[in-house]
Amino acid sequence: MKAEIIYLSDQRSDLAVPQAVLSLHRFALFLRERQAKEKGMKVRFFTYILEQIEQHPELEKEVPLEKIVDYKDVLEFVQMALLPPVTDENEKYWALSLPFSPVIFYGTRAIYHFLTDKQGFLRGSIVHSMTEKERIRHIQTICYTLALDRLYQKNLPVKLEIFQNLASDADNLQRAYEVQFDSRFVDVRYTGNELPDLDLQMIEVHDNNITDEGLTLLQENLPLDHLRFEGFSIVQVSDVTARKAIENIKNIIVNLKPGANVYDEVGACIKSLIGSPHVVIRLIPMLRVNNRMVLDEYGNMGKKLREICTKNRVGEQVYMDAVERFYQHPEMVLDQDIAEKNAAPESRDMYRMLENMGVRGLLIQPVYFNKQLVGIFEVFAKQPGIVAPELLATLDPVIPLLEQLFQAHINDFEASLDRVVKERFTSLQPSVQWAFTEAAWQFLQKRKLDKKAQIGNIRFEEVYPLYGAIDVRNSTVERNLALEQDLRKQLNLLTDLLQALKKVHFLTIIDEMIFKAKLLQEKIDKQFGTDEQYEISQFLDTEIVAFLLHYHQHYTGAEALINQYYLDAGPGGFAYKNRDDLEQSLGLLNATIGSLLDRMNEEIQMEFPCYFEKFRSDGVEYDIYIGQSISPDRSFDPMYLRNLRLWQLTSMALVARLTKALIPQMKKRLETTQLIFIHAATIDIEFRNDEHRFDVEGAYNIRYEIIKKRIDKVHIRDTEERLTQPDKIALVYFQQRDIDDYLGYIRYLQQQNILNDDLEFLELEELQGVAGLKALRIGVNMETEDMEA
Repeated sequence: MKAEIIYLSDQRSDLAVPQAVLSLHRFALFLRERQAKEKGMKVRFFTYILEQIEQHPELEKEVPLEKIVDYKDVLEFVQMALLPPVTDENEKYWALSLPFSPVIFYGTRAIYHFLTDKQGFLRGSIVHSMTEKERIRHIQTICYTLALDRLYQKNLPVKLEIFQNLASDADNLQRAYEVQFDSRFVDVRYTGNELPDLDLQMIEVHDNNITDEGLTLLQENLPLDHLRFEGFSIVQVSDVTARKAIENIKNIIVNLKPGANVYDEVGACIKSLIGSPHVVIRLIPMLRVNNRMVLDEYGNMGKKLREICTKNRVGEQVYMDAVERFYQHPEMVLDQDIAEKNAAPESRDMYRMLENMGVRGLLIQPVYFNKQLVGIFEVFAKQPGIVAPELLATLDPVIPLLEQLFQAHINDFEASLDRVVKERFTSLQPSVQWAFTEAAWQFLQKRKLDKKAQIGNIRFEEVYPLYGAIDVRNSTVERNLALEQDLRKQLNLLTDLLQALKKVHFLTIIDEMIFKAKLLQEKIDKQFGTDEQYEISQFLDTEIVAFLLHYHQHYTGAEALINQYYLDAGPGGFAYKNRDDLEQSLGLLNATIGSLLDRMNEEIQMEFPCYFEKFRSDGVEYDIYIGQSISPDRSFDPMYLRNLRLWQLTSMALVARLTKALIPQMKKRLETTQLIFIHAATIDIEFRNDEHRFDVEGAYNIRYEIIKKRIDKVHIRDTEERLTQPDKIALVYFQQRDIDDYLGYIRYLQQQNILNDDLEFLELEELQGVAGLKALRIGVNMETEDMEA
């Protein structure tokens, strides 16, 4: 035992205990009470200790803290009365302290070692689990709990304990400790004139703390600076690392959010539970796509695996194959000393990689949920003796928690895949999924009575359609130009290749092919149309491919020349650059437009559910349908339609600005045009099972679909000018009443400095089967800062 004063905090006031003094008075009273009650040897024991204290009557009064170490012999008798005689002081964390104060003056060797380093200085690695504010609040709760018990005989259900963490100097592994206070030998004195009356019913406890209302009442009527704590506290510290690790994992799972990365956090808890820093924890959920094991970037798992495999010169597939074999035949592996020579032939590459990583012990445990394998729990130990049969008992409480974690990840993963498939590849969107669910339910019921029952039609009546198109201006011209430029380069490359092949092995037919290549180049110079494209394609893809394949197989020395030609002529090569640049520019445009529309679609769905479907070509088209039949459980109001139309006009302006801003990033300069078709009347739509998409119903409704398909390249009447132009929005309509609302939206957006003051009213040319079309056209202000992407 040691008698040494240690101040655990430089600021005692921060713990809100202004008056704490040391005294053995209450302890002496305790001994006298036991002396009167006990019989036999215990009476003699208590009498002897009491005699030692009574030899120093000053100890029952206020004892100056710095003087207490002079009474080490008496303190040893106190310890004998409070601790069992068989206690090992090298293992027991036990001490005496000032009442609820960060000052200890006597304790076991173990607790002094716990609190100080080898030089005797207080460890800086002690970290409280609570924030400073929470810690002060809890100390105040403990002080008031004792004061209410001593002064008002009110007992509060407060646990006198604090949790803190300590990182060991030896292994830097953080452990959790519970600090418990025994206040039996503390008296509380009120130093004011008269003990105040309190409404004790208002003082309640929540989460092991006095509530805000109760604490405020106490601080106002019974301030701590009017309380004096006399005596000493008994402090006991317990290692609760294992318990806290399990609790932390439980909390992680309970609070788990979809997509959250928690594997590193859970792994750290398991490492703490094992109690060694020389282990690597790997948690692998059984994620499968089309019955194929996959590793996503969850917790950087895929990235870490690639780094490990690259460092150890082992293919990533070696690890994946090992996981797949384990999936097919799962069984626990507990190898206390791994060695490549002892491994099965198919696992030797894996074991060699582990040995190179410094792994000495290996535990692999399958984790099941409802009898289905959901994950693999791996422990790699880098020191011998860690992986042993006893480790299984230590980890046993973790396994049920990992079952839940893995299953939650698998559910989240599959839901994410399902959501993407539904949103990106099918017409089954959340806004209309209820109708498909209802039809499926009705079908299942009918099939019980009639095996030949057919599933019902999915139909939405009287919905308002909105159509928009963002087109890449002159995309066909740009494609032909890029193809023409690349084919010129490829024919030149081919001519150079054939000249080089003549030197490897001369064949007369090579000169004939060179002649054809030059002839095709001359045709391109004169005219490049569909016929020329077909002729060049036949020559390159049929005649030349067959010749080069034969030449490659039969004449050594030609392989490198031919391979380089195909590299230069294929995607990513010199003779494919113009097409690559065009596709990259188109991809940038479409990705930006698609992302913007997806984000804005999320916003409009929150106002009122509507069906939104977009189509991608060299630009983006979209259909929106909104109406009461889409969401029968909600009341549809024309306000939602007006809001959607304003959104459509605003989003088109934003698209125009965004695509303009992308031009410096494009390898091929491309511009977009923006088109809206206004159809004021409602239409009916029905899901086509054969095409897996919605289509319009009825003769009048079909006319709407026909107009949509024919207005993208319409001209202004009696001119050769296209309606759609870059930096402008075109709105096509039939009747003046159709655009009354839009004129109001345009004025509003002009006032917001989003649209220019250049509105045009235009008559359009007659299209096949369509006459009387009109249009509005207005410019987008490209300078305004009022719009955000």
